[in-house]
Amino acid sequence: MGYGTDVTLHDLWHRLPRASRSALLRRGAEADRWVLDASPGHWEAMRPLVFGERDYHRFAALAAGVLRCALLACERRAGTAGELYRALHDHRDLPLLDPAQRLSDAGLLRMARPDALVVGGTPWFVELNVGPNIYGVPGLERRGSVFARGRPDGTLLEPPSTLRARAAALAGAVPAAGGGRGRTLVATWRADSGIAAKLGGVRALRRYLEPAAEAAGAAGLDVCVADLSEVRGGTGGLWVGGDRVDVVFNQFTGSVPADRGSVAVLRDAVLAGTVRLFVPEASCLLSAK
Repeated sequence: MGYGTDVTLHDLWHRLPRASRSALLRRGAEADRWVLDASPGHWEAMRPLVFGERDYHRFAALAAGVLRCALLACERRAGTAGELYRALHDHRDLPLLDPAQRLSDAGLLRMARPDALVVGGTPWFVELNVGPNIYGVPGLERRGSVFARGRPDGTLLEPPSTLRARAAALAGAVPAAGGGRGRTLVATWRADSGIAAKLGGVRALRRYLEPAAEAAGAAGLDVCVADLSEVRGGTGGLWVGGDRVDVVFNQFTGSVPADRGSVAVLRDAVLAGTVRLFVPEASCLLSAK
């Protein structure tokens, strides 16, 4: 998907002094983010796009527009998540999918990561990633900070916090309850695949999710960090210990956790409408290739 010259974005990277560019690449490498090129054994740090503030927000608006276009395209074929699942002939196991969820639900537009190329100033969106299992937010934020702080004269500003933006969206997903603070469960889980397996276990996953829990607390939520095996309840609601949960921060699709019993409990609560997911599993359908 391409756009005309009226939305040309100006990458300012080459306006930086050569010494600054070299220093930024070195700092980027130290931040543990690298990409392989075609040469065996060779790697180099990925360099950032450097936008002015106005262009940065224009790019964000374009990305949000791509997500809206995806949802509108889906709505041409279906009105609910269940109808879309059938229309796509999707055979994935999505146990937490609420088939009655309307595609007009604002929750489906809360979180996405488009992959884009900027060619001659024109953004081309080549892939849309939508779903709960969008990883890497803490790492991406640290990387942006590393590049910005690498220019000590203050010329480069850190981009807006992705963690805080996601926490604000999470707070918006919590239903108002008589003026009280909503409670969100930041869940860990055992799995043989996905981020939990790659990190090496639940303890490492808990450390990985700490920034999300801290940001949610700063956004005004009561936060409970617990494993799915500690969740109790069903159609009447969801509890961890004596605390009722309003929203589950699910960085997993329902088929990934090894604890199928806990997924079943969560499914009962989701289908009964007594707990919400951030992000709904229906969002996975929007990125079907």
